[in-house]
Amino acid sequence: MDLNQQKAEFSYAYLRAIASVAGFTVTKPEVDHDSVDCTVQARGKVGRYSSPRLDVQLKCTAAEGPLPDPFPYRLGWKNYEDLRDGHRMSPIVLALLVVPEDLASWMEHGDDRWIGRYRCYWCSLRGWPPLPDGVESRTIHVPGSQRLTPEELKRLMIIVSQTGAVT
Repeated sequence: MDLNQQKAEFSYAYLRAIASVAGFTVTKPEVDHDSVDCTVQARGKVGRYSSPRLDVQLKCTAAEGPLPDPFPYRLGWKNYEDLRDGHRMSPIVLALLVVPEDLASWMEHGDDRWIGRYRCYWCSLRGWPPLPDGVESRTIHVPGSQRLTPEELKRLMIIVSQTGAVT
């Protein structure tokens, strides 16, 4: 497996771990259409409506030391356009996992612990402007305050249940 595949798998594992702690399930579509890598789903009533769903585009990048706030990340045309679509039936967010440069330091484990060295942020691009003709990517800036944790995922799912969107 190459490093990019390892990053992708590690980001799936992170999302599944925090969703599990939050009490949600994560499903992975067989085909990645519309930049949906996975869907988080609640069971039963969460907020106003039952069984809210949140689509997620996962990205993983490596960086060392303190991160700038907001954190810059370059998105390709397709992902950007899919994520900014304000007419989606299911809301979607970008989850950006930042891991250390050294693969061996991503995770430590022992008899009574499992320690991951990473940070994950989320960002909604709903309603952002389209890219001009000929522009193939855009650097977005993900706020450091938008850490994707089990508590934050619960909060996002309540928002989805109440409004049907995340902005």
